[in-house]
Amino acid sequence: MSFRFLAAVAAVIVPVCASAGPNVLTHQGRLTDASGVPVNGQADLDIFLYRADSGGSALWTDEFLVEPQDGYYSIALGQDGTNPILDSVFSGDIYLSVSIDDGTQSPRQLLASVPFAARAAVADSLSGAGLAQVSAATGICAGREINGVCLVDVGPASGFIAGAQYCAALGADMCTDSQNTVLRRAGIDLGATWTSSYADNDGGAWTVANGGTSDDHSATSNYGVTCCSNATPSRSSDEVIGGVRLVAESTVPLNWSHATTTCALKQADICSTGQSYVLRANGRLTSGANWTSDHADNDGSQASIGNGGTSDNTSPGQTYRFGCCATDQPLDLSCPSSATEVGGICMTSVNNGGGNFATAASSCAAEGASLCSIAQTGVLRAAGVVTASGSWTESYSDNDSNHASVAIGNVGDNHTNSSIYGWACCY
Repeated sequence: MSFRFLAAVAAVIVPVCASAGPNVLTHQGRLTDASGVPVNGQADLDIFLYRADSGGSALWTDEFLVEPQDGYYSIALGQDGTNPILDSVFSGDIYLSVSIDDGTQSPRQLLASVPFAARAAVADSLSGAGLAQVSAATGICAGREINGVCLVDVGPASGFIAGAQYCAALGADMCTDSQNTVLRRAGIDLGATWTSSYADNDGGAWTVANGGTSDDHSATSNYGVTCCSNATPSRSSDEVIGGVRLVAESTVPLNWSHATTTCALKQADICSTGQSYVLRANGRLTSGANWTSDHADNDGSQASIGNGGTSDNTSPGQTYRFGCCATDQPLDLSCPSSATEVGGICMTSVNNGGGNFATAASSCAAEGASLCSIAQTGVLRAAGVVTASGSWTESYSDNDSNHASVAIGNVGDNHTNSSIYGWACCY
């Protein structure tokens, strides 16, 4: 049996958030046999952490028995109190090596530079507003990093606009469908929650993301609120395409769970519909349909301009390709002087005139920003900044039986991508 990782899911290591406990790291990977077929049986793994890419003694090592699902596995390093990962491990770069069934160690991979590793030491308790008080420790995550997703706060149940304003006041946005999926898979019981794209449950298939909201619910529905605020460090492998920073592009179709995990572990998110359109217009993501961060519902096939032809009312078990896009928020979490802060939202521009979806998405990307989410647009509309009768957003602005009008205005349900609406661009 050989050991290797699927190209789109490189070996990564991220902090598991735990208060005042041992340093615990999560390692996820994929095992295949010599022919590249995913392994589903048990396997013994030895994990080694080093300071450098070659030479030297291991800083920490342990043995694990894993039972992959379609080759994928996830293990918590350092969770066993008898073999802790010492604080000194986080004083420099961290390289990981793996051997399977006592075989040869894999080439070491740089998993965390010093600023990344230091975040394992800033864990706080998952208890409401306390999450927002950790920001200055690293300048990367203004809260708790959970498997690559920066959770700023868990707010009280509220209507959609009140929830959006709650997150904006913290300098965050409601978490996307993809971010909420990662949080739920980490075992956090969030209940039914809003998402930045309004949390439509599309045939009841998307409880994995929204925890059980209804299909075409009212904006006054009383759902929980999760606030996310990721900042993605620049890497030499990043590509800027049409103004969109592409961190990774999948080489094979994956289901929703694996796609969300892949991007989160790169401190990125699945590209939004707007970002995906820009990438497609520039020759990327063209090998079939693709996931987007709002779960890529195709809204009467009108959103194919961004998702390449997913189904209407997608389901998490479907497999599509995807891109991982960097958030444009500065690493110090500030709002640049070239932008305007409105109610906590960092807005680069607003167009209350109008254009089609392609024009709106491309305009924001050219500014190094993205179309504002439905949640952000709702805050801006409530503040009187967005005044257009209808607004494009990063998730395409499907109006879900007109219930989302409180945020996006007079936008139709399953409208065409050539419709003329206004828009705003946000970090």
